[in-house]
Amino acid sequence: MNLALLSLLSLAMCAGPALASQTQFAPAHVEGARGECSLAIYEVRDLVERFTLDVTPPELGVDVATTRTTVESTTAEVTDAEKQVREAARFASASKSFEQLLLKLLTPKLGDAPEHLQLSSTGTLVANLRRDQQLWLEEFLQTQRNFDGLIQVEVRLLTLPRGLLGKLGVDSSAMLSSDAHRDALVEQLLSTPDVQSISAPKLQLNANQRANISVLNQVAYVKDYTVEIVEPGRQEIADPQIAAINEGVVLDLRATPLPGQLFVLDLKLHNAQILRPIRTRKIRLSATQPTEVEIGLPEVATVRIVSSVVVRDGASVVLSTPAQDNEGDLALVVTAKRVNRQAAPAESK
Repeated sequence: MNLALLSLLSLAMCAGPALASQTQFAPAHVEGARGECSLAIYEVRDLVERFTLDVTPPELGVDVATTRTTVESTTAEVTDAEKQVREAARFASASKSFEQLLLKLLTPKLGDAPEHLQLSSTGTLVANLRRDQQLWLEEFLQTQRNFDGLIQVEVRLLTLPRGLLGKLGVDSSAMLSSDAHRDALVEQLLSTPDVQSISAPKLQLNANQRANISVLNQVAYVKDYTVEIVEPGRQEIADPQIAAINEGVVLDLRATPLPGQLFVLDLKLHNAQILRPIRTRKIRLSATQPTEVEIGLPEVATVRIVSSVVVRDGASVVLSTPAQDNEGDLALVVTAKRVNRQAAPAESK
């Protein structure tokens, strides 16, 4: 396809709905008046193959299985055809996730038709966009290809008296430009009465990798009883049903490098604590016996923080929300920086 024919196709797409095309060619643009679109087709299979699929974090505050699952071994070999089917399904899922990431980050945001961005299950990205959007997309894709390090994310989770950050002149979503500024704030907070450090997890991620880290305490309790009739004498035996609840902290995030030495962090934090003492209730085992037993009725207080923040390499952001007791605040200090793959993680305060 020559450039003249490509120009006609691009202008036609800007005048009407975006058209699917199987033609393979390097990105090309049509200069025109402000607001006109240009068609570009990018091969991004290499980036999709690096894109990690979602990993489900552990659940907090709900009953979890307490039995051990036995995985049966099998000697059946997976055929080449089955491997190809599985790989195709995995790649299609990764393509969909990568497309959603592009649509979320595209700058300026995607407008009405004919603006169009679609990634096929084979790794072909069709973009019918305005020139400023195309330029951002090209730079974004090149940033992904050029990024060869790891993204180290440190998160400090603290409980604070209500309004302490405001009294210190720190707003939620405030940016801290260096490790020195971050450490000074953390030290100032920890020196204040009633401030507690809950956790300080650290992750090293590949670009566009989603990962989670958790600090859990599993609490078992008697959820119910069943009455079993056994011999000899057809006796009624109370069989306790044991359940368990995870409490603690789960941090789930994805880190994506952006042009200009920036990172976007899609962060989800779930903090759950069982209220103590655990509330109980007495129940009768059966209508024929007056015997009463006690079961647990645990209550869980939870806090969630869901945020998408852009930070400069080496900088930190402060996030806060009311804590479970509704009397204090839960604060996050999140730091992101690029590190070499061979570099050992540095100790932090």
